[in-house]
Amino acid sequence: MSTKHQLLFLISFLILPLFSFSATYTTINSGDWSNTTNVWSLDGVNPCGCAPSIPTNGDNIIINHNITSNLSIIIANGSALTVSAGASLSGGFVLSIENSVAVMNGNVSVTKLEIDANSEVDFNTSVLTVSSQMDIHGTVNVDGGYLLMTGGNITINSGAVFNTTNSGKVDIQNGNISNYGEFNLCSTCCFTTSGNWRNFSSGQVLGSGAATSTSGNMSNQGYWSPFVAWCSAGNASGMPGFENCLGANVICNLVILPVEMGEITASLNASGSPVIDWFTVSENNNSHFNILRFTSSNEWEVIGSVHGAGSTTERQDYTFTDYTAQNGINYYTIEQVDFDGQSSRSEVVSVKKSLDVFTIFPNPVSQNRNVTLAFDANSPTTIDILNATGGIVYSETTDKASIEINLQNLSIEKGMYIVSIRDNQTQHSQKLIVQ
Repeated sequence: MSTKHQLLFLISFLILPLFSFSATYTTINSGDWSNTTNVWSLDGVNPCGCAPSIPTNGDNIIINHNITSNLSIIIANGSALTVSAGASLSGGFVLSIENSVAVMNGNVSVTKLEIDANSEVDFNTSVLTVSSQMDIHGTVNVDGGYLLMTGGNITINSGAVFNTTNSGKVDIQNGNISNYGEFNLCSTCCFTTSGNWRNFSSGQVLGSGAATSTSGNMSNQGYWSPFVAWCSAGNASGMPGFENCLGANVICNLVILPVEMGEITASLNASGSPVIDWFTVSENNNSHFNILRFTSSNEWEVIGSVHGAGSTTERQDYTFTDYTAQNGINYYTIEQVDFDGQSSRSEVVSVKKSLDVFTIFPNPVSQNRNVTLAFDANSPTTIDILNATGGIVYSETTDKASIEINLQNLSIEKGMYIVSIRDNQTQHSQKLIVQ
């Protein structure tokens, strides 16, 4: 970081404690940013029946849950946005930081990110995903985090500063990087793009990390540190020294310490769906977990994913419910994925799903009609029909996949009944309307 920006940062640090926010919004539940019912508290009022205004002026906004938005969010006029570790902010929206500060300890996913000249954004061991464009006029710090551009370009404008520290990684999958400002790479940091890497006359590339273009060109018209390893798949012009693809690839593929996994278990919830629980003792640059289920074609398939906590030495608990499991024994394993794509798998666990949701036809049904119950029965199943007072008006145990009941023979009156089916592991119930 330049002396100028170090001084500005020091002044901001000294002034910040003296600054008084006009309001403090804190999430109390997951939900949509604009939800005014039960997502936010305001200055301790819980819930406040409100949401942060757009634009937000001089507010302190703390996200401790999973928040989504499809409306543009502007953090402006001395405001502060904090996304806590384990929380997230995501959606198809534009996030603008204007004369404000944003600290991302949790994962953030936006369409476009705009940072003005008087703002600072920190990504600390978290994942930032941008699908369209990133326009930087202020300061960005990628401290052990992972910035993923799935589309669009990154522009570091004149006077802007982009810092990477603690093995921070930036990956532009379908776009270019244009640097007119100051770009700092730590010795274990990597910046790669599938497009063109361009450092213009006012630009500075400092440090000793790695910069690569996997399918585009690299050009330098400003200053490029001779200690920054570079590698271009296309043409290179104005680049210092020699192309060092080996050194760049070594830095970009540094082995990251694995996540220390705790016990993984599989069980059935009250609805009969498999639930996989696991925890970690510590995490280092952990992006996410994939949940895999063994299929009838003898292959592992990913059925879901859960965000990781980045880097932490505190225990983290995770859970995933499989709503698409088939009857019988289901096998699961957890795949842990680092920010750089490296992965490892847990032990295999299993759980038996023995009873699926059943159907009643027709429903409603007339008093003098037959009603059919259809279900999967891998073991003896008991069917009970209960009236409004809880009395059993019909009961049968069967190993068939369906049964037909003559309601006229039961002398059932009109009204609502509860049909309950159960085996030795699970129980389900549905309403039956008799007309």
